[in-house]
Amino acid sequence: MDTRLKSLVTMLGLGALLLVAALWGWAAVSKPFPEREGPAVCVDRAFAEGDPIRRGDVTISVLNAGTRNGLAGLTLDLFIDAGFAEGQSGNVPGVPAGAQRRDLDRRSPAPGGPARGCPARRRRPGRAP
Repeated sequence: MDTRLKSLVTMLGLGALLLVAALWGWAAVSKPFPEREGPAVCVDRAFAEGDPIRRGDVTISVLNAGTRNGLAGLTLDLFIDAGFAEGQSGNVPGVPAGAQRRDLDRRSPAPGGPARGCPARRRRPGRAP
């Protein structure tokens, strides 16, 4: 076989292979992502007395109640990495009925506030508070 003919057949074969790979790649990239179908978040399961409950049996949901975005997702990722089942993450949709917002300022003198259990700071003479 002539060298030119061998080169032509090789180039045609490689060109056809490239065309097939390009068409397969385009079909894979343009295909929509499959919908994520998993079990419902809250599924009641019965456990007999003495059955071990594993981390995967516990579903964790984390909701943001503050103004910083992304904290619920990051926290939920840590739980998932630890082996717990994935629940919901996001922002709290609204204040639930009967919920109260607590003042979380540690200097708050509120009777049930966090400062209640903290010892009083001692002031040193000659220093500003």
